[in-house]
Amino acid sequence: MTANEVVRIASNGRITLPDSIRRQVGLSDGDLLRVEVADGAGS
Repeated sequence: MTANEVVRIASNGRITLPDSIRRQVGLSDGDLLRVEVADGAGS
């Protein structure tokens, strides 16, 4: 499974995941996510 979407970070740091991604991975309200920053990200 591969998903590639562009999301915008709000001024308060909030990110909204598109519905297509939430459905693809079975996310629901209140679910927890782990965020990992790979080396070189943002450069």
